[in-house]
Amino acid sequence: MNPNRWQNQGFGFGLTTLLFLLILGSIAPDWLVNGALILFLAAILLPILGVLGLRWWLQRNLVSANCPVCNYPLQGVQGLQTQCPSCGELLVVNTHQGYDRVAPPGTVDVQAIDVTPEVEVLAPEDDR
Repeated sequence: MNPNRWQNQGFGFGLTTLLFLLILGSIAPDWLVNGALILFLAAILLPILGVLGLRWWLQRNLVSANCPVCNYPLQGVQGLQTQCPSCGELLVVNTHQGYDRVAPPGTVDVQAIDVTPEVEVLAPEDDR
C-alpha cells in the first residue's frame, strides 16, 4: 500500500467539504454564519466550563489529612480507598475529612489504653 494515498484522501475530503459548504453558503448564508458562530462559541466555552466543573468537584471531594498510622500527609478523593506511601496501610477517606484504616472482615480494630496502676513505694520501717 502507498502511505501517501491516505494523506491525499484526507486532503480531498477537506476540499470536498469546503466546496460543499461554499455552495450551500451562497444559497442560504444565514444558517452557515449562525452554525459557525455556535461552533466557535462551543469550542471556546466548553473547555472553560469543563475546567471550572472539575475544580468545583475537586474542592468538594478532595480530602487532605494525615495517615492515622504513621501521620504522613495524604490527599485522596472522598469515598475511595488509597494506600499510604510511607507505611503501606490501606486507608479509606471518611465523611469527617480524615482517613480510616481498612481492616479485613472479622478483624476488630481497637486502640490500646495504658492502664498500669500507680504503685506507691514505701520506705522500709526501722525496727528499733
